[in-house]
Amino acid sequence: MTRPEHFVEALLAFASGYLTAVAICATAALAAGFMLWRAVRRLAASTGKALRGQQAEDLLTVAAAGLATAVAMTGMWRFFGTVLHFSGAERAAMFAFLEVAVVTSAFRARRNMREFGSAGIEGIAVWVLSGLSAVFSALDARSAAEAVFRLAAPLVAAWLWERGLALERRRASGRAVHWRLTAERILVWLGLAEPSARAASEVDAHRRIARLARAAKRLRDRRASGAAAWRQRRALQRLDKAMEAAVEHADLASDPARQDQMRDQIGALNAAESLASLTTAAPWDRGDAGAPARVRELEQSLAAALARNGTAERELESARRRIAELAAALTRAGSRTDDRTGDDGRDALVAELAGAIREAAAAGDRWRPDYEDLMARTGHQRRWCEYVVRDARSAVFGSGGQAPADGAPESAREPAHAGSGADRLAHANGSGP
Repeated sequence: MTRPEHFVEALLAFASGYLTAVAICATAALAAGFMLWRAVRRLAASTGKALRGQQAEDLLTVAAAGLATAVAMTGMWRFFGTVLHFSGAERAAMFAFLEVAVVTSAFRARRNMREFGSAGIEGIAVWVLSGLSAVFSALDARSAAEAVFRLAAPLVAAWLWERGLALERRRASGRAVHWRLTAERILVWLGLAEPSARAASEVDAHRRIARLARAAKRLRDRRASGAAAWRQRRALQRLDKAMEAAVEHADLASDPARQDQMRDQIGALNAAESLASLTTAAPWDRGDAGAPARVRELEQSLAAALARNGTAERELESARRRIAELAAALTRAGSRTDDRTGDDGRDALVAELAGAIREAAAAGDRWRPDYEDLMARTGHQRRWCEYVVRDARSAVFGSGGQAPADGAPESAREPAHAGSGADRLAHANGSGP
């Protein structure tokens, strides 16, 4: 056996004789290694970019489908060799054309699902091509077990590709297939589960009341049909038994809600025949299907508006009371101010009016008070102005009814036959004869 050091010495001796060839080979090897490293790096980057954001189930589905497709390719290799008698390069180049077509159709179907929401003809092609691969692979089987295995592998691959499309379909449409036969539905059908989240007491009470309603209907039907007496007695016994159970376990005697439920169920069961003569409009003839929902929305809006209106009315009434209180306070403050500051102005107005009365009497004219002007000047009511006029006349003619002793002309004095102060006041006011 040649030792490693002898092999190295022989290699060095050969390289020393062919330095140019060795240099060229080394350069080519380095270039090939560099290119291979770049290719592996790009492939890794592309693979990472493609896998980025993918779910684990997506990756596992693709991997499992690829393995099943590879198993199907072994059967096609045997088929090309033993049945078609291909060998060498042509066998290696063409044996997996169906499996490559399956993978290509699967990826096209996936892209169609993402872009258009449907796999289209590509999804059907996956199953057709997988079926052909299964049949061709099984034709060269040497036993029944091998034939079943060759048939199963392509179908498993097609199923896994279909499950990958189902994930994409669910993401695109948000819908999934709901199986009609499930464990929950079977348990509900057998009476071992409830379709709604109700307490055990509510379920038991509902069943006892329903049993009572059915017993009452049975007795009613037998009496109406003239059944035998023993059949009527048996129905009556069942009704009594159901009533006792409902009273004991469903609180039928004391719960008004249970009583209403019993009456509703009995009424509905006894009125079943009226459904045959019931006349109702078709769903498409009932008008707007969304009208009830809008009516409910309007009713809720109206209730909210009424509540806000009631609140606003209460606030308005409170504001009115406050305004009334403030107005009363202002009136009281104004009256007190008038009491304090109005005496001087009233005396001056009385003196002014008295002077006007004297001037009219001196000129022989009839003086009449202008209450509108007085009310505008003073800001007081007519009653207050009448009191001022009265005081002015009293200041001119005196409270005892005598004429003023200030040397007024004779034309301003009263006639001799007017003996009372009231006549003189009337003449001065212009209301006398």
